[in-house]
Amino acid sequence: MPSPTVRPPLDPPAHRAASSADGDVVAFVAGSAYPVVIVPFAYLGVAYHIHPEPELAYGLVPLFLPAVFGLANVAFVRWGRRLPGGSRGARLWVAGMIFGLGLTLYGTFVEDVPGRLFQWQGPWRYATLILAPLLYGLVWRYVIGGLNRRLGLG
Repeated sequence: MPSPTVRPPLDPPAHRAASSADGDVVAFVAGSAYPVVIVPFAYLGVAYHIHPEPELAYGLVPLFLPAVFGLANVAFVRWGRRLPGGSRGARLWVAGMIFGLGLTLYGTFVEDVPGRLFQWQGPWRYATLILAPLLYGLVWRYVIGGLNRRLGLG
């Protein structure tokens, strides 16, 4: 009589996908889900509340920012374990703050977002260099990190 074949337990697809190209797609979706929903409304809502005139254009920021979030999450899922910080939560804070600082440097010095969006002039326009990385750290730690955990990503 042949012996029964023992099969290993199946991993949930999200856990298995984290090490493949499918994992990159899942990480991209997890990273871009929050900004796809929130950023366009928040960005345009603030912009049109402060500047009701329709000729003031803000470009494609609400459209490209979710893609940048998604790509940053792919990078975090692939290489996040190399970041300083002992726990996963600390690494998420560091990743969010680095990502936020990069976007804020671009937004402040290239696009003048504080001046155009919030009408901050003088030293106040540089307040975003402190505030935005903290905000991005919070978002990354609790929102993006939570989505990553629910989807079984690193």
